Amino acid sequence: MSAKKKAKSPWYDCGKCGQRLLSLFATKHNDLNCGTIFPIIENGVLVSTVSKVPSNSKISQLPFINSPMGLSTVFLSDDIIQECKFETFSWVLVKTVAGSQNEAEEERVPNAVQVWPIPDQAASQNTPHVILTSDALVANCIALGSPVSISKLNQIIFNPAKLVGVILKGNCEVDEERFCDTVKRKLRYRTIASGNCFKTRFYSEVVEFQVQSISGLHSDTDTLTRKFEHLNCSGDDIKSEISAEYFEVCSDTKIFIERDIEKKDDPALPLNPLTLDDVGGMDTGVNELTSFIKYTFSTSDDFSHGVLIYGLVGTGKTLLWKAVCNTLKINPIVMRDFEVTAELQHMFSRKHSATSLEDAFYKAMSNQPAAIIIENLEVYAPASSSTRGNQLANFSWKLRSLMPSLRNTKVIVMATTANVDMIDPVLRAANSFEKEIETPVPSVIQREDICFKILNRMKHNLTSEQIKAIALSTHGYVGADLRGLFTQAAITLVREKFVENATSEDTIFAEPFSNKHVQEAMKTVHPSAMKSVLVDVPDVRWDDIGGQKELKFKLKQAIEWPLKHPEAFDRLGISPPKGILMYGPPGCSKTMIAKAIATESGLNFISVKGSELFSKWVGESEKAVQKIFHKAKQVAPCVVFFDEIDSLGGERGSSSSGASNVHERVLAQLLVEIDGVEPLKEVTIVAATNRPDIIDQALLRPGRLDRIIYVPLPDAEAREEILKIWFRKMPVNPNVDVKPLVKLTEGYSGAELTAVCHEAALHALDENIKATVINESHFQLALKTVKPRISKEQLLFYEEYNTKLKVV
Repeated sequence: MSAKKKAKSPWYDCGKCGQRLLSLFATKHNDLNCGTIFPIIENGVLVSTVSKVPSNSKISQLPFINSPMGLSTVFLSDDIIQECKFETFSWVLVKTVAGSQNEAEEERVPNAVQVWPIPDQAASQNTPHVILTSDALVANCIALGSPVSISKLNQIIFNPAKLVGVILKGNCEVDEERFCDTVKRKLRYRTIASGNCFKTRFYSEVVEFQVQSISGLHSDTDTLTRKFEHLNCSGDDIKSEISAEYFEVCSDTKIFIERDIEKKDDPALPLNPLTLDDVGGMDTGVNELTSFIKYTFSTSDDFSHGVLIYGLVGTGKTLLWKAVCNTLKINPIVMRDFEVTAELQHMFSRKHSATSLEDAFYKAMSNQPAAIIIENLEVYAPASSSTRGNQLANFSWKLRSLMPSLRNTKVIVMATTANVDMIDPVLRAANSFEKEIETPVPSVIQREDICFKILNRMKHNLTSEQIKAIALSTHGYVGADLRGLFTQAAITLVREKFVENATSEDTIFAEPFSNKHVQEAMKTVHPSAMKSVLVDVPDVRWDDIGGQKELKFKLKQAIEWPLKHPEAFDRLGISPPKGILMYGPPGCSKTMIAKAIATESGLNFISVKGSELFSKWVGESEKAVQKIFHKAKQVAPCVVFFDEIDSLGGERGSSSSGASNVHERVLAQLLVEIDGVEPLKEVTIVAATNRPDIIDQALLRPGRLDRIIYVPLPDAEAREEILKIWFRKMPVNPNVDVKPLVKLTEGYSGAELTAVCHEAALHALDENIKATVINESHFQLALKTVKPRISKEQLLFYEEYNTKLKVV
């Protein structure tokens, strides 16, 4: 049998130009003096024009042709598949060649499509060799008849895409949720890369979009670090090596529309963004943060790019980073755009939160200068060892491992928290959040600055003096509280005008609010930090307390003078008294005096009862004491009132019971808080007791309860004032003479005098339920019912104790 003739190759290699093309086009190629006749192969890359599916082709009968899979399939002739060593259903890259369309089209990342042989192809010059369906041409942004290059995609394993961010081309408005669902259906099971451009039919329009960012489900720190090494630190576009990483769109992939950060005049952005000119009372924090950012962006030292902003809720942490980013033209990448809300955080796995963090780092590196914002860091990286803390432990280590990749870049990480103690300690170590900036509760001067900045954007007719007075009286208010105060004042004005029904709605909202509305709003808007310990103090004035002139003077001296005349204390080089102890018989107005202090001073007032502090759990009682003083420092200037302090400050070692140990620990904590290593500034302790003899001497020394004041039974002058106060409040017959009643009530306490007046009123009602006045006879009957209950022995005890302390 003769040997078979060697089969003739379907390809022709031109000796002049070196192009490799189909043999059937050789003659035409030579006639055109090496003119380009598609398809040709150069260095293993196919270049050819694109045709649509012929009307009589069997391609239209394929079962997947009308599915999303048909949008990502390119049909090639058998000769091309064999020559280019493509495999059926393998992924190849399709890209418009240079000169065919504009430069923007040429710079696009090539789309990945799958190879399928053209069924029943006849070899002729009129038979197309590269075919896409009409829908696939539109979907892949390829013009009919345009030349494209088709090359092999060397990537074998495709990481499933978890999040895919897209941006819309052109000025089109879409329903985001429905559009993202449409995109997901069209891209499902397709391989995509960041930078790919697609078109999809959405209702009656064809919408073009570009894949802006992709996060994989199984990415790791090493892969992300390698990506960062290829990024241009000047903030330019990502290099092609990163664009070549393709991901598979699966059923769990989430599509979302990103805001184009580079689009500075986006109408969706606020017209008047916050700047540092809008930030009041935070000069120190602003200077620290701006200096840190400028130094970090300009140095190549091994320096941490993390800063932690901490402070109470409402002190301006979010305002600070927003204003700094807007002023310094830094792109904020906020973690809440990538992460779930705090309430659902514990429902997600560690891998989910860690990968979301990688998304933020990747996007920030692509849009330099940028700042990765992690608000409420304690939610993502808690210090607790609870189950929830264990689930999120991976976040802390992932964040710490990614921080070194920010060196020599213009990217920083800014985190905020209301409590630094709740954050995983590993993040406060070196190379993490080394820089910490506090946003404290503002002082009087800072509150004044905040008030002026807030009121610059509101309609009001407040004078500078009135604004200063508001700042002086809003002790413990933070920035958010002051904003809420002025907002409530505006609401009060609107409500007032609507009740009057005097003007139209347009006129009402255009009117400025006044100081009257602010004072009304202060009755309902209280400091945020005080809401958990706020006491509803009765409106008790000094005039409501009869006598006790010396006591009133000493209290004003200790509480009001340091606030109204601080320069006098500085001039003499002394500190205000730390605390005041009032002792005396029961019913002598000690608690009422504390109420008057709360009302008259205008200071924040915290009332403490001994029973609230004691707990059966070890350490909880001491923690309760610590919490009270911590809260007092936050809302200073503040008055902390301990009623019946002998229940807390009893002398140590006076009992051998187990309860004594708890009592001694609470007392020890109380001593440390009042006068320990950490100074107690602008917090005054006021205490009351009936048993000064059992109070531990360490609590009574100077520097703790400095002033020990005896509150005796009211003398004749004091009793007369007390009775006159009640006569003004009650319908007493004008003929009733108060002088005889003063003599008859010798030895009565203030509480017992009050009881006499109440009992007289009850006798009047007994006599006539419709009585309108109280006569002297009713008081005589009341004196028979209410007798003084403080014995001479008790009075002698207090007098001897007073003499012993040599207190006048």
